[in-house]
Amino acid sequence: VDSMSLNPKGGSGSGAGKTEDPFKKMLDERKALYAKYIKWAQSEDETVRAAADKEFAALLKQGTSYLDFLQKQRDELSNKAKKTAEDLRRLQLINNEIAETTKQTVLSDFDKQLQADLAACKTIGEMLNVIQKRRDELSNDNSEIDTGKKDILNKAEESTTQQAKKETAELLQEYASYLNEKLVFEESYARKRELLTKQLAAATTDQERAVAEAALAGLERKRKEYEQRSASERYDELKQQYQTYQQQLADRKKQVDALNR
Repeated sequence: VDSMSLNPKGGSGSGAGKTEDPFKKMLDERKALYAKYIKWAQSEDETVRAAADKEFAALLKQGTSYLDFLQKQRDELSNKAKKTAEDLRRLQLINNEIAETTKQTVLSDFDKQLQADLAACKTIGEMLNVIQKRRDELSNDNSEIDTGKKDILNKAEESTTQQAKKETAELLQEYASYLNEKLVFEESYARKRELLTKQLAAATTDQERAVAEAALAGLERKRKEYEQRSASERYDELKQQYQTYQQQLADRKKQVDALNR
């Protein structure tokens, strides 16, 4: 392990402090380099992606990932016939790093899948259902992974709540605008109908009556068309979504209260 020497672009130089652990420093540097490699390999720029393996070829020879690198270092130390105190200390460091890296990988995968599932939802209610389903699947063993998943779910629920508040504000603004527009239309409709009704009653010829009746019929068509406009449908849809969301929040609060008793 001591003989490893990798100095790709961006590597560290010499002159470490007396109290600095060279082995831990080496692990931290490898971790940073693998993180940099992943950024290159997953870049949106095709040229950067294509150059990743070549640029980090020396790094990848020691492991295809940071976890792979750690496992190889552990195997190398474990296979030594006689282990020094320093070997055992380094093994402990490596095992700690493997445990932490594995945990972060599990949590990262959990978060990615959760975000994908939430993105597929069409309503706030569906999103809350997904979050609750993930909660129900937790082991609740108070392990670091279990706690980490709970933190991810709490953040997702908080984000969903904020999104719901935003949609609610938009809903209220949209509905207020809709009601104002409806009021203006109803007032205009009432005035026009009153005038046309009087015009029909005052008609003295068939032609005058036909004109007034046609105008009234046209006015009624406009009223029906207005009532069928998407603004009303959109409001009803958002109202239903909000009511479902509110109910699910209430159910969620009951569940939390029950757990805390």
